[in-house]
Amino acid sequence: MQKSKTFNEAVIQLNTLQSNSEAIQHWTNFRTTNKTESQSYVLQTMNKYANQLSLDISSLSRRSIHVTGTKGKGSTCAMTESIIRNHGFKTGLYTSPHLISVRERIKLNGESISEQSFSDYFWEVYDKLSSLNDPFKISYFWFLTIMSFYIFEKEKVDCAIIEVGIGGRTDCTNILDFPVACGIATIDYDHMTVLGNTLQQIAYEKSGIFKRGSLAVTVPQVPEPHKQIIERSIELGSPLYITRPWANYETLSGPISIPEGDFQKTNASLAVALSAIWLQKRGNVKLGVDLLDASSEISSLPPLFPVFQVSDVFKKGLQETQWPGRAQKISQFCEYPNLHLFLDGAHTPTSISAAKDWFRSATSKHKGPQIHLLCFNNKTGKPSEKLLSPLVEYSQFRPFQKVFFVNSQLKQLNYSKVKVIEEDSKNQLEVLTKIWRDTEAKDPTSSPIDSLARFETVDDAFEELKGVARDNKDKEVLVFVTGSLYLVGAFLELLDFKF
Repeated sequence: MQKSKTFNEAVIQLNTLQSNSEAIQHWTNFRTTNKTESQSYVLQTMNKYANQLSLDISSLSRRSIHVTGTKGKGSTCAMTESIIRNHGFKTGLYTSPHLISVRERIKLNGESISEQSFSDYFWEVYDKLSSLNDPFKISYFWFLTIMSFYIFEKEKVDCAIIEVGIGGRTDCTNILDFPVACGIATIDYDHMTVLGNTLQQIAYEKSGIFKRGSLAVTVPQVPEPHKQIIERSIELGSPLYITRPWANYETLSGPISIPEGDFQKTNASLAVALSAIWLQKRGNVKLGVDLLDASSEISSLPPLFPVFQVSDVFKKGLQETQWPGRAQKISQFCEYPNLHLFLDGAHTPTSISAAKDWFRSATSKHKGPQIHLLCFNNKTGKPSEKLLSPLVEYSQFRPFQKVFFVNSQLKQLNYSKVKVIEEDSKNQLEVLTKIWRDTEAKDPTSSPIDSLARFETVDDAFEELKGVARDNKDKEVLVFVTGSLYLVGAFLELLDFKF
């Protein structure tokens, strides 16, 4: 009898599908210079994989919710999943990236799939796709996407909530041909080499998930992407709603507990709208929400999503949402109870600014003497002043006693981690240090931080943090970890955080 392959073996094999920098650059060039051809290639290739797996994409699509955006799309997906699950439906949730284990990307009923299930499904899908006549060239993310869809079909989920990887139009998740609802979270500058250099171009790519006859919802956007999203909804035949301010729901329904951070109010409003559409159209739950007819003429002035009284089931779903690494506080994790971590994987200028506001609010609840520290890294591209300026500005309001620029890696490498393609990590940290000093110098009223330090691993930075806590036991040591989900994930892994 053949011994079954292990989870570790599955992850090691999966990691061989990671693309090198040359392949990534080739695909980036192709999708930016051949818009129509690149979208056709994605759909044809993903459909070929689906056919090889005897996977009915249309069936899954008609039970799905598809979500894109630059910041907040993951949180929106997590809240949407929790709301629908609390209504008694079996859910599948696909998100990226993972913080510690690749299993986090694929959830059934709110739980990461088990190591055994991951291994079993991985080899089942891998072996079937390997038997294709053409060379096996599927990439890491494309494989996980088709594998998650396969799992959701096999597990007979009632609702699949799917987060876009990058953009939307040419993302491999866009094989979903008729989702119940499509959502767009806040659009900001990110992945500009792929999506474009303007918010209008980025919005064009992200609104490419709209499908004729599917209802679409967007959060309020700044004018440039707002106009583009409306134009795309008309072009693609997808009736569009704009979400309402979160206060509208609380005025009608009373206080509602949602994940921490004021920015989550925008995401919660989108999650409530997407959940309401799915529950009424697919789940046959009577909420009394008067929805647009999918075949009606699409307005160039999209309506606000109808406000309705949020039930206790909705409230429970929102309250129970777990989304680690975003506006997350951790205490009592080591021998120094005065050491507290505030983690947020924000990695764009706007999201870092929002995370900074959350840190300010969260730390204001701590009384007595305090020491504020910052741990930062960013791997989304060439570091820029825009990324660090919100934090430099904050340090003038409440100075960071020390700023640590930290590589997003541990001394003990996790085999399940995706390789982070970077040029020279040491040089990256030096560049961040220079940008911080240059940004300080441009403000004549600023008081430069005395201590800027660089650490090659999170382990080294953590030992330094513990040293500060040990030497200042009479003070609360409040550490803001931000700039990268990989950095946040490394901290959580070091602390053996359990999902």
